[in-house]
Amino acid sequence: MMNALNLGVSNFFKELDAEEIGRGAGKRAVELLSGEIIETQTCTVVFDPMVAGEIFAYLSMALTAEAMQRGRSFLIDKMGQDVASDKVTLLDNGRLPGGIASAPFDGEGVPTSATRLIDEGVLQNVIYDSYTASRDGKQSTGNAARGGHRSLPTLAPTNFYLQPGHATREELIAGVENGLYVTTIMQTGGINPVSGDCSMGANGLWIENGKLTRPINGVTVATTLQNLLMNISEVANDLRILPFYGAIGAPTIRVDNVTVGGAG
Repeated sequence: MMNALNLGVSNFFKELDAEEIGRGAGKRAVELLSGEIIETQTCTVVFDPMVAGEIFAYLSMALTAEAMQRGRSFLIDKMGQDVASDKVTLLDNGRLPGGIASAPFDGEGVPTSATRLIDEGVLQNVIYDSYTASRDGKQSTGNAARGGHRSLPTLAPTNFYLQPGHATREELIAGVENGLYVTTIMQTGGINPVSGDCSMGANGLWIENGKLTRPINGVTVATTLQNLLMNISEVANDLRILPFYGAIGAPTIRVDNVTVGGAG
């Protein structure tokens, strides 16, 4: 199972395919050569799994009990409410078979667990360690992490990922008349899990009539985390889990009504 999910990231050397990794890196570099800038517009944006994973790493910071208790989450006071489209189911699973961050217990000795945070768009839960759980009268979800045996535990995700859908990446792209397929982002300090602001430099490929056409470089993709979650119109089946902030995973996602800033 995890061979398909990690695609170049694994706890086991035998699961890595150097040729496949090299071909993927070469293809990604070559396809962005001689990129151009497009006119500023609102359009559909398709995010590559690596890019979506970077964005969801910031989202994971807003889904901790500590962030909620300190008033530092754009999702505060939203428990039980629709915060995303019904395509969105987000989990933190410390028991995921073969997961990069899987373990039988956390940094406090509490058994790890699978926590459904957003279920078909509805905010259901946040992650807890023992301290934050005691403040809310809850049980720890097994999310205390340690950097080493000398460090104190901190609250952090384990295997945090967006549940994949059934469509392929190609089917997601085929459903876009005009839009941007984002393969790399920069300036991710523009993603703020407290306010929900989300603005980042991006490179990628332009989509016309459901096909990837020409490279696009040096544009800005701007939305909010709230709108991004609500406007996810499709989720692909190509879940990829990467070693960001524990282990963060996402498949290709299609997001409508995103502002792409270019020339003019």
